[in-house]
Amino acid sequence: MEAQIKVGRIFGIQIEVHYSWLFIAALISFSLAGHFGTAHPAWG
Repeated sequence: MEAQIKVGRIFGIQIEVHYSWLFIAALISFSLAGHFGTAHPAWG
Protein backbone atom coordinates (compact mmCIF):
# COMPACT_ATOMS: atom_id res chain seq x y z
CA MET A 1 0.00 0.00 0.00
CA GLU A 2 1.43 3.37 -1.01
CA ALA A 3 1.22 6.34 1.31
CA GLN A 4 1.58 8.93 -1.44
CA ILE A 5 -0.86 10.57 -3.82
CA LYS A 6 0.47 11.04 -7.32
CA VAL A 7 0.22 14.71 -8.26
CA GLY A 8 1.87 14.73 -11.64
CA ARG A 9 5.10 14.57 -13.56
CA ILE A 10 7.55 17.42 -14.21
CA PHE A 11 10.41 16.89 -16.66
CA GLY A 12 9.96 13.14 -16.30
CA ILE A 13 10.14 13.19 -12.48
CA GLN A 14 7.13 11.72 -10.68
CA ILE A 15 5.72 14.16 -8.09
CA GLU A 16 3.95 12.57 -5.12
CA VAL A 17 2.56 14.00 -1.90
CA HIS A 18 2.20 12.03 1.32
CA TYR A 19 -1.43 11.97 2.41
CA SER A 20 -0.61 13.57 5.78
CA TRP A 21 0.35 16.83 3.99
CA LEU A 22 -3.25 17.15 2.79
CA PHE A 23 -4.43 16.90 6.39
CA ILE A 24 -1.86 19.50 7.51
CA ALA A 25 -2.86 21.85 4.66
CA ALA A 26 -6.52 21.54 5.69
CA LEU A 27 -5.68 22.39 9.31
CA ILE A 28 -3.64 25.43 8.29
CA SER A 29 -6.38 26.63 5.92
CA PHE A 30 -9.04 26.22 8.59
CA SER A 31 -7.04 28.13 11.21
CA LEU A 32 -6.13 30.94 8.78
CA ALA A 33 -9.76 31.25 7.65
CA GLY A 34 -10.75 32.03 11.22
CA HIS A 35 -7.99 34.62 11.54
CA PHE A 36 -8.73 36.39 8.27
CA GLY A 37 -12.45 36.47 9.00
CA THR A 38 -11.71 38.33 12.24
CA ALA A 39 -8.98 40.60 10.86
CA HIS A 40 -10.88 41.55 7.68
CA PRO A 41 -14.67 41.52 8.20
CA ALA A 42 -15.34 42.06 4.49
CA TRP A 43 -13.70 38.68 3.76
CA GLY A 44 -16.28 36.86 5.80
